[in-house]
Parts: sequence; C-alpha cells; structure tokens
Amino acid sequence: MSVKFDYRGIYVPVITPYKDNLEIDWDDVRKMTDFTIDCGVHGIVTTVNAAEFYTFTDEEHHELNRVITEQTAGRVPLVMGINGRSTEHCIFHAKYAESIGMDAVMSMPPVTKPVTWDEMRRFFHDLDRATNLPIIIQNAPPTGPVMTAEQIMQISRECEHVSFVKEETPFEMPLISELVEMGKAEAPGVFGGVMSGQSGLTIIENYLRGACGCMPANHLGDIFVRIWDELEAGNLDRAWEIHEQCAPLLLYEGMYWGPSFYYILKKRGVIKSDKFRSRAFKYKAENYAEMDELLKPVEQFYRV
Repeated sequence: MSVKFDYRGIYVPVITPYKDNLEIDWDDVRKMTDFTIDCGVHGIVTTVNAAEFYTFTDEEHHELNRVITEQTAGRVPLVMGINGRSTEHCIFHAKYAESIGMDAVMSMPPVTKPVTWDEMRRFFHDLDRATNLPIIIQNAPPTGPVMTAEQIMQISRECEHVSFVKEETPFEMPLISELVEMGKAEAPGVFGGVMSGQSGLTIIENYLRGACGCMPANHLGDIFVRIWDELEAGNLDRAWEIHEQCAPLLLYEGMYWGPSFYYILKKRGVIKSDKFRSRAFKYKAENYAEMDELLKPVEQFYRV
C-alpha cells in the first residue's frame, strides 16, 4: 500500500434526491451536496446503499457522480461506491471514478450471488490491478458477504491499494477492535483505518476502540460532526450528552431506514420530495408525527 488518503472523521453517504415521479432531481443533488459540505463533514460517499445504487442505470450512476464531483469542486474528499453485479461491472465504475477525479472507491464483492472466500479475495485482487485509487472494503451484510478480520487483513497485505474498511456487520464492535489490534502489528500502510456504520448508533463505542471515523447518512451529518469534534477534543462526557439526545431518533430510524433520511432532509429544506425508489415501507401519518417528536431534542444541534 503506497497511496496516501486522509480517511478520518465523518464521511457521509449521500442519499439520491428524486422528483415525485422518481426521476433524479439534479437541482436537488447540487443543493444537497452544498448542504452536506456546509454541515462540516470530512468526506462524502456516493452511490452506496443509502443512495439506492441498485436502482440506477449505469448512465444515472455515472451522471450522479459527475454532478456531485463538479458541485463539490475539491472542497472535501469524495469516495465513489462502485458496487455492481460482476467484477467487470465494478471495475467499469472504478475506471469512471478515476476519470472524474474521485479520491477513492468503496466496494463489496459483486452482490448477485453468494460468493466464496476465494472469490472475494480474487475480486479485490482484480480490482486492485484495475485502479490506482485507494480502495475501501465495505463489509456489509445482507447486501454483501461477511468477511472476518483475518480475511480483511490478508487482502490488505496482498493488495497495493486496499487498506481501508467500512465495517457494518452485526459483529461491528468486536471486529473493529480486532482490526485495530491486528493493524498495529502490520507494516506501515497495510492497515489505514476502519470506520463504523450502523447509522451512527455506535460512533462513540467504536471511537474508543480505535475506529478512525463513522459513515452515517448525510441527513444528520452536522450532528455527527459535533459528536466527532467533542471526541477528538477529549470531551467524552459532552459527546455522550449529544448522542443521548439523538439515540431515540437513531433507533427509530433503524427500524425503517430509508424513509427517515428523505423526510428529515425534506423537513430541513434540502430536498423538495421525500419520494424514493426501492424501500418497501413508506411512512404513514403516525410515522411523520412520531418523527417530529423525536426530532425536537435533536434540532438544537443543527449547524445548517
């Protein structure tokens, strides 16, 4: 591993704004990009699960990344999600990421069928040979296969551009601890860091375990930046105070996931429509009322 990439802090996956007819709203994509940067985030992640990458045509996938890259204009690092239906499909996206100036790519192995360990390993070797960008392993069931800490570290040793991880399995906290401890024994550059997911529910526990950051969706990016800043400043009690105000909302969000992202961003005036393509569950009137109550103690921490 010889590339240098600043992988630390709050890197937020951005959702995809739609019009009511479910076409991508390009004006709202630009507005949402500016909002996300104004929240103070340390990086942006595109076209991953929160963005509904699996609903896109290749043209939509690439245009979305082009518009976000253009709007970001180098203000924060950009990581392009390149998940696809085959190794060749993921490499196709990785080459596009290079062509538009992305800073890194993130991927699971192809998601169309269960894969063996040998297939996972071969995938990252093939991807490593195909791109010069830093590669982040996304360890994310149920969409992708679960990898152990030993498997992740083996791939990181063997592949020049792989040294970063986003960990979001059910075993997230102990696996992060394992990775951090194993990484200390590796040569410089083999292990660059691991970020947590889980909608930010475990951001503090994983920070204390040595995680280098967290990837919650962008609807509450400014709040997670506040928590991260308190952690970095050594103000653990204050970080817990803020997080405890948000925890009921994050737990509620975890039951429904997608609708919360869109509703909150619409309520914050960032997007015009809270329609989205793929989620089976749509909010009903009582969900909106419950969300409004859960947001009341949280709104004081907005930056934008």
